[in-house]
This record gives sequence, C-alpha cells and structure tokens, in this order.
Amino acid sequence: MKTKLVLLSALAAPWAYAQAPAGVTLYGVIDSGVEHITNVGAMRRDNEGNAATPKSDLLFVGATYNVTPAFAVDAEWFRQDFKNSANQANLLVVRGTYSLSKRTAVYASLGRISNDGTLAVSVSGTAPGSAPAAGASQSGLMLGVRHNF
Repeated sequence: MKTKLVLLSALAAPWAYAQAPAGVTLYGVIDSGVEHITNVGAMRRDNEGNAATPKSDLLFVGATYNVTPAFAVDAEWFRQDFKNSANQANLLVVRGTYSLSKRTAVYASLGRISNDGTLAVSVSGTAPGSAPAAGASQSGLMLGVRHNF
C-alpha cells in the first residue's frame, strides 16, 4: 500500500469554480493496489468579488473499485459550503467504465446535485443554460467513449 499527501492550489470539481479560486487545497490518495483507490480532500477558498459570501469550503471523497480487470465502478461526493450563508451544494456522481482495449473505454456517469439557499449550480459544470433554478436540484447522465492517443 502506498499513500500520498500533496498540497495543491486548485483541484476539485469543475462546478466549484463559479468564481476564481484563491486558497489552499489538501488532497490525499490511498492506493492499495488493483482493487480500489480512494481520494479525499478539502479546500478553503476566498471568493474574491463576492462580499456576501467571501469564504467557502469544498470537501470531497471518492473511491474506485475494479470489479474485473476490464470494468471499474467509482463514486465521488462533493460538498461546497459558503460561510455565513445558507448557500450549499452537494454533488454525488457514480460512474462505470468498461475498457474495450488498452486505449479505448466506454463509460456512463450519473450525477445528482442539490442546491440550498440561492445557489443554482449545475450538475454538468458551468455550461451556458444548464443551471437549475436557485435552491433546486438537478440530475444528469453522461455516456461516452474515451480513446487515449
């Protein structure tokens, strides 16, 4: 088993970057071999340009389990909490990946985000027109093919 702990300045879900991040991220990975990989992290941010919620925390934890050598299932949970505000978001994502070859895989991801307060963060990131109503939840499904060149 190998364990890594590194400090990074910007790492987490793309949806967490509605505003430019400024802060510190703590990120750890536990790799116990082929069976599973677990990652955990926390990020404290200063949200410049937002006087109402100048600080936020982002927590995340995820795990990958290799069901077979060709099929892996992973899940990740993110929680963004704006300090001194009712604004919070929770995102849960589950993904299955099946390797067709050494370089090609197909995958399916299912995600659900729950917003509180006046937040309207989308499950799909910051794509134009994808945000739910303020304080609402949203689900999303993504299917794809990944090929490494």
